[in-house]
Parts: sequence; structure tokens; C-alpha cells
Amino acid sequence: MKKIAILGPIHNDGWEFLQKLQYDVIEITDITKENLIKELSDVDGIILRTATLSADV
Repeated sequence: MKKIAILGPIHNDGWEFLQKLQYDVIEITDITKENLIKELSDVDGIILRTATLSADV
């Protein structure tokens, strides 16, 4: 199963759509550099709304 990380809130329809496609979806609320490096190490995709990612991550 593919793992998708969401940085920032998304509408429930978005959650349902991704789950219907059988993705393992996680929401990351702690967007500090250290936490993102740890949390994103094993994801297949990232969904961003208003958050930004530095090149370090």
C-alpha cells in the first residue's frame, strides 16, 4: 500500500478519495524540519496546501 503524507488540513472529501484508492494516509501537523525529516522518510507522496518544504527535507 502506498503511503501519502498530508501537511496541513484538507477537506474530508480529499481524505475519502485517497482512502478509496487504498492509500495509507497520514496527516503531519508538526512541520518542524526535524520532524518532517523523520516522518517523511518512508512516504511515497506528499500533499501540501500552504506548508513549504526546504531542500533539506
